[in-house]
Amino acid sequence: MPESKIFDRRTILKIILGTLLGILAVYFAFQGVSVSQLGEVISQANPWLVVLGLGIVLLNVATLALRWWVMLLRDWKTEEYFSLLGGVYLGQMFNILLPARLGELARIYFVSERVKTTKSGLLGSLILEKVIDMITFGVALLLLITAVSLPAWVSEPGKTLIALSLISLIAVFVLVLWGRRLLVWITPLLKRLPSSWGERIAGVLERALTGFDSMRDWKRQLPIWALSIFSLILSTLTNYVILRAVQIQAPFTAALFVLIVLQVGSAPPSAPGKLGVFHYLAVLALSAFSVEKDLALAYSVLLYVVALLPKVVIGVGVMIFSRWRLPDIRLIIEKSEYKIEDG
Repeated sequence: MPESKIFDRRTILKIILGTLLGILAVYFAFQGVSVSQLGEVISQANPWLVVLGLGIVLLNVATLALRWWVMLLRDWKTEEYFSLLGGVYLGQMFNILLPARLGELARIYFVSERVKTTKSGLLGSLILEKVIDMITFGVALLLLITAVSLPAWVSEPGKTLIALSLISLIAVFVLVLWGRRLLVWITPLLKRLPSSWGERIAGVLERALTGFDSMRDWKRQLPIWALSIFSLILSTLTNYVILRAVQIQAPFTAALFVLIVLQVGSAPPSAPGKLGVFHYLAVLALSAFSVEKDLALAYSVLLYVVALLPKVVIGVGVMIFSRWRLPDIRLIIEKSEYKIEDG
């Protein structure tokens, strides 16, 4: 068997592009702000609010793991829940450190080795997770646009995100009610596609439908929506608590706005660790609320430490204590086109 490459050309290109964007973002974010000013603001931050923000971050990750358990239609087992929790931390660590967005695949392979379920079922649940997140973010953005006046560089793209959220919501109900029938109907049409494209598309659709099984029972569906909304509130609350920690007098809507800008702006390739891009986006978002740049930059640095670093540290800890070896990581990268096989 030939030796596998840890990084293919496309992954390397993403890392180079993300690093260049990160360098530019660092330049623009730190331009005009002295290190002494930055250090002075951070040193005066309220330590109790920083600790509170850290606690909210950990609670939010636990909430996401609980939602994943509900999506998988599992009977409660504490050991399985902690496997899911470890998978969430591991996935977030990969997504933070690497521009290649390997976190979801890391979750699938890590959990499939510890929980008796199929990889395709796990993939389907993650597809549902992304759809639910898009819908909740779209609703949050709609509420934000109606509540406050936002700059055009946000409101115009925001309308597109809201439209996509509405389409996603309709798609959820269509797939829940008629998904299996639609798959049976379109499978013969997919077989007419060249090469193996038809089989691949049919496989993706089948996995997605498997993930949507949890939405067929309202007793499962309601907790999924409730936990998704609760997670969104916790993420916003983290941002708000850190705003207060550095004595920025901004409304709760500013914290929600920062969250949306960070989520949307982090989708393209960024530097490893999201360095620079994270800080620039936070400063840019707060500029819409007339926050001074030195305060906004100090906020971005402190929010980075509270919201991202714990996930990286715990994710590394999961790898060490679970003895998740390097060959497993190579396997993930080889499968980075989502060619998931059960087994």
